Amino acid sequence: MPPNMPILFIHKQYATKIWADLVYFFVTLRNPV
Repeated sequence: MPPNMPILFIHKQYATKIWADLVYFFVTLRNPV
């Protein structure tokens, strides 16, 4: 495994979390609790 693979894997997880947070944020704006 190339040395940079763990960094790319962590970056992918981090980007996925940001995307999920953005989706949750917009859904909350559209449907306020």
